[in-house]
Amino acid sequence: EEVGERVKIRDKISASVVGDCPVAVVLYMNGEEREYEPSTLLAFSEGASIHRFFQALLKDKLTLVEERFENEYLVGHIDGVYKGELIEVKSARFLPGEIGERYLFQVSAYFDLTGLNTAHVIFIQKDDLEKVRVFTIEKSKERQELLHERIRLILELNEKFRNGTLTVEELESVAVSNCADCPMKRKCPVIERKFEEKLSEFESWIGQNSSMNFFSP
Repeated sequence: EEVGERVKIRDKISASVVGDCPVAVVLYMNGEEREYEPSTLLAFSEGASIHRFFQALLKDKLTLVEERFENEYLVGHIDGVYKGELIEVKSARFLPGEIGERYLFQVSAYFDLTGLNTAHVIFIQKDDLEKVRVFTIEKSKERQELLHERIRLILELNEKFRNGTLTVEELESVAVSNCADCPMKRKCPVIERKFEEKLSEFESWIGQNSSMNFFSP
């Protein structure tokens, strides 16, 4: 839904971000666009090229390439399906030793959207396409319950955000700590409060040490 010319309101949670910090997801659903550093945008471009290469390589074997799926709460585009199993391609500077929680949430969302039960998450090293690591994930009751709990949390926060009753304290209680890498860090009320607290502490320290000569040799 477009509001005016700039703000895009999203009523469904994207499968690619459902595992992100709930605060960032709610901001994104309410029109805030993610801001990335130039180095991150370059990494995205490299990743998109690897995706296109992989899909071209398997074009005769994959089905439902970049197909859009949605249900009442989720929306997402899968990379493809091979013999009835999900294929998800990731590019990385270094191959991970284990699959991250964020990706597990994404795959669980795809299970919900497609009705499939097995996924293969393929990590390809950016500087050497022959280096590949595959994680096979089976749908489980436990993981799907975690997904549904996350969805309920995000929707509850989103409803409060839209009716103006969401507090910074509530956001702080669910915020994930990797704020330095968050594309919403310049718009996040949790980070803003942390900054204000640090600024207040610094001003207090300056007041207590106002007699000190900082420029003395």
